[in-house]
Amino acid sequence: MLILIFLGGGLSGCRSFDARQARSDQAESFRRQLADKTERWLAKPLDLRDCLRIALTNSYPARQADLQRTLAKLGKDTAFANFLPQVTVSASATHNRFPTTYGGMVFERLNHSGASLDVDLPILTPSAWFLYAARRQNVKVAEISAHYVRQTLCLEVTRAYYSCLVQEELIRALRAQRDAARETFDRVEGLTAEGLSAKWEREQALAQLRSRNSELAQAERALTTAKGDLLVLMGLPPDADVTLSGKTEPAPPGGETLEELVIRALSEHPELAMADREVVIRDHQVRQAFCDFLPQLSGYWSGSYLDNSIYDRLNNWALGLAGTWNVFDGLANVANYRAAKVNRTETGLKREYLFLTVMLEVIRAEAGIRDAADAFRTAQQSYRAYELKSADYRAKMREGLIPVKDSLEAEAERDAAQVTVVQTRYQEAIARATLDLAMGVTALPEGGIE
Repeated sequence: MLILIFLGGGLSGCRSFDARQARSDQAESFRRQLADKTERWLAKPLDLRDCLRIALTNSYPARQADLQRTLAKLGKDTAFANFLPQVTVSASATHNRFPTTYGGMVFERLNHSGASLDVDLPILTPSAWFLYAARRQNVKVAEISAHYVRQTLCLEVTRAYYSCLVQEELIRALRAQRDAARETFDRVEGLTAEGLSAKWEREQALAQLRSRNSELAQAERALTTAKGDLLVLMGLPPDADVTLSGKTEPAPPGGETLEELVIRALSEHPELAMADREVVIRDHQVRQAFCDFLPQLSGYWSGSYLDNSIYDRLNNWALGLAGTWNVFDGLANVANYRAAKVNRTETGLKREYLFLTVMLEVIRAEAGIRDAADAFRTAQQSYRAYELKSADYRAKMREGLIPVKDSLEAEAERDAAQVTVVQTRYQEAIARATLDLAMGVTALPEGGIE
């Protein structure tokens, strides 16, 4: 009867589940959580350090890495349980209310009660030692991986932060260009009305004005998207209102040669540290596969207590040694042992390839810093030249020395050069952050967000 009631309650619970309402409740609860975080953390303008602290505390990759580290620790504890004794306790009692009749003979009531305790303690289980050793290395790998995930997240947040600053500066530049294009159009339109400029030159000035308006609108939409990317990296809703202070980090002191950078990367990179531990894990797995050929010994102790209404009380205990040897699994054990050795060799090859990959990434990132610095200097010089040219052409156009189209083309060149300056301003800072990650030395900000 109880079983039927339980099943009925369970089935009624399944029938009462409203998927649409459950989805609505979960969405509402999640929105409230995000709103609370947004109100607390986005109340003031954020600099790069603030963004990094929020991301390292609240972002989903960082929190998932912490969960993987916890799971690795639980796996180690599970492996350690193989060394603990296995204890089994049982008890039973039987009571006959009426005498027993058999073959016309009547026997008295029989009462039975008993208890037993069995303890099995592993004595020689070599595979358990190597399994536990491998799980300990897995914990270290998970800890290093969680740190490296946060380093990678720092680079992503840095890129997103500077991308937002680029878009903000670009919007300011495009607004100034739009105002200048409107002023030029008004002047050309006046000249056209006086017959001093051709109609196509007015149309060209109008096209340039509309182009600046379109570029400004695109930049504003791109800023919304860039801020959304930054907010998602911080674990916040992409439609939240965030204000950036624009504060940047000073460039770190240089002076290290490329060879010194490579050597430092090979000694400190987290991926190489994880690869080293993976090789150790494979070594333990090879030893564990070899131990499958060996017998496993364990000691046991068992005790029992029996109380019978007919017989005397019985107390028995036994102490002994037991061994297990899988004789007919030899072929499978040989195959497993060979596979473990192949896996160890494969892991070693992966580490060697990773060694070369880290070297290449450092070389590429170091070259990226130089490329970014050169590109910004070149962009500044080009903008300076086109700005002087545009001012000169504008003055000559007013005096009627050159046609309007030449001045419009000079303004377009100046505007394009200004956009290039804005786009390359923070490339060196991003390249330096990329180099830090390639070397595995990205510094995490101290403390979390309040």
